[in-house]
Amino acid sequence: MDIKAGRQKTLLTFFSFSILSILLIYFLVIPITRKVYQQKDFLEEAKLTLSRDQENIDEYRSDLEYLENNSFLNEGLEVNENNRVELIEFLEEIAKKESLELKIETFGVTINRNVKSENNGVGKTILKLSLRGDYESFLVFVYQLQNSKYIVNIDKLIVEDFDEAKMRNIKKDFLPEELPEIEGEIVISFNEQKI
Repeated sequence: MDIKAGRQKTLLTFFSFSILSILLIYFLVIPITRKVYQQKDFLEEAKLTLSRDQENIDEYRSDLEYLENNSFLNEGLEVNENNRVELIEFLEEIAKKESLELKIETFGVTINRNVKSENNGVGKTILKLSLRGDYESFLVFVYQLQNSKYIVNIDKLIVEDFDEAKMRNIKKDFLPEELPEIEGEIVISFNEQKI
């Protein structure tokens, strides 16, 4: 009987150890393994994202280098000291073409010098354009100003109100070119690169 009791004790110990091992594997090893594989998947995804981002950065750098080497692509778009006169001549040319009287006043120039380079600075130039002429020509002037190659902001646009005396002289059915001469002001501003 001692042999049977010793054998039962060995079997009981074996089953206890087996059950404890199975529980340990089920509750400890399997969750840790899942977390390791989840972490592995996360790291692989992050690696793919990082490599894709690196490709994009390399592409952006090559595009930037191309634009810097080919400055003729953006030449004349931003107003600087050298082509401010070109902008004013452009405005005068439109006014002349549209038979408008144009008077240009400079309100002010503010310069913010860059700390790194004292030769360069960015300023904001404000021009007041006083116009007089045909209503339709005035609209064409504004349209061409908005769609010009120069980057300018139209800060203020004032068109003369028609008083009743002017409106009585106009027929009931009229065309825009039949409107009497009007006066208007356009205030534009642009960032100016100081060279």
